[in-house]
Amino acid sequence: MATSRKADPREARASIGRRIRQLRKDCGLTQLELAQKANVHLNHIQGVETAAKRATIEMYCAIARALDVDWTDLLKRPVKGRSGRKA
Repeated sequence: MATSRKADPREARASIGRRIRQLRKDCGLTQLELAQKANVHLNHIQGVETAAKRATIEMYCAIARALDVDWTDLLKRPVKGRSGRKA
């Protein structure tokens, strides 16, 4: 019987936050610029990146649009040194 790993919502939020930070930096955006492009408050971007705040699916979609990626790209694990996006 295969052992299943239980999903940890805190770790999921932290992983998504790290991925958003990585994609944002790859785009050359500050947190403020991303917040403006996504039409969300700066505090939300800061909180999402650090997993201090929970985000709605609508917010994740807005962030993904602002980063010009598909929302599913936010679920991918961060890659050390780069986001995995093509230049």
